[in-house]
Amino acid sequence: MRFIFYYIACSFLLTIIYTGNTSGQITGDYADKVVVTSKIHADTSIHVFYHGKTGSLNAKNPFFPAPATFSWTEFKTAINDFDNTSVSSDTFITGKPSGGYKVRISSAGVDSIYVAWIFIDSLSVRIDQKDINNDLSIYSYSCDYTVFQALLTQSPYIYYDSKNKKQTLPGPTYFWSSDHPLRNFTSDDSTQTLRMDTTKGMPYEKAKFFVHVEDKFGAISNVDSVNYTPVVTKAKIDTTASHPVYEKINSAPFTVTFLNKSKNGVRFVWKFSEIKTDTVRRNDTTKVVHTFPYTSPRDTVVPYKVFLISQSLQQCVDTARINISISPGDIEKGDSLPNYFTPEGNNYKKFRIYNLSIRQFRFTVFSRWGKKVYEAQGPNMLEWDGWNGNIGNSGREASAGIYYYVLEVISWDKVPDAKHMKTNGKYSGFFYLFR
Repeated sequence: MRFIFYYIACSFLLTIIYTGNTSGQITGDYADKVVVTSKIHADTSIHVFYHGKTGSLNAKNPFFPAPATFSWTEFKTAINDFDNTSVSSDTFITGKPSGGYKVRISSAGVDSIYVAWIFIDSLSVRIDQKDINNDLSIYSYSCDYTVFQALLTQSPYIYYDSKNKKQTLPGPTYFWSSDHPLRNFTSDDSTQTLRMDTTKGMPYEKAKFFVHVEDKFGAISNVDSVNYTPVVTKAKIDTTASHPVYEKINSAPFTVTFLNKSKNGVRFVWKFSEIKTDTVRRNDTTKVVHTFPYTSPRDTVVPYKVFLISQSLQQCVDTARINISISPGDIEKGDSLPNYFTPEGNNYKKFRIYNLSIRQFRFTVFSRWGKKVYEAQGPNMLEWDGWNGNIGNSGREASAGIYYYVLEVISWDKVPDAKHMKTNGKYSGFFYLFR
């Protein structure tokens, strides 16, 4: 992100504190811009001038057309007052630094005294706690918070009122921004210290942060920046490279390919919670293939939890978790058994059955006249490619219409008979083949 910014070399704050009508008695004739504010104190009006590196003031003769003499003195903080040493006897002073200046104008034994304060505005800002490579220092962040600190290169606006009481003008406003679209970031944060929640607000990629400052009178500083390298990690598990993983029930034995999609991690631990044991695999950075068995002695769904623990180089930790439930072998027709398929369509090109925890199956298709047109059997229905709508292995297409199926299964929690198909589940129904 780039900022258009202005560099205004200096400004003067002029405070007239003589009683009576003093407006316009001291001016900055060479100022580039004037901003008149409301009265900050009852006896003080502030006039702001933007100019060069030093200030110039000009005093008008209130006794005009009568002649007058001028004597300028300077405010000394050591004595908290104006000393008696004259710095100029002209109607003006030039090349003066920030500070207070008093002029005594005398004519025919009558004196008029006026006071003005000059402040050189060299507004400049820099971000603290960064190294020679402009990277944020390690002392500025933790796994919980990241802190950016801005520092001004000039002192606050300080002057003394008519009672010689020290006054300080309001400080500037800080504007923070970043070249990264942060979730919890407000670009108009006005504080000198920007404190971000590392785990929720900071990016997981490299980013750059910027700050610039505007003072009460509209002066805009330079823009300073710092490079941020992510310190936290975001653990993420992806199962798209595997069989479809359902939130409710999946088939056993269920083999899943888990992909590690974590961000900014350098060390990883996979944990798979079984019924009584924990399986831990360390430093599998890319993927893990894991098979979930059906181990429950009862006819119930078995819940599993998969954890991926990611650790960043700075030892910040994040954990991702997904839940996988394994079916005991029940078939829910609404979820598992389709009532139609279309071999030439975009979806349901084959008649397939999902969500079945079976160790042995036989699937038979009959025409509406009772003639068998297809049969498949095997030990793993997840490896079955499904019926493509052809008659047997002949390659001839079955005509569109209504068909009847019979599905015989032995679920994973049952012991199959080696010689006979002793089913604990037998399902049948009609479906329609569209052409």
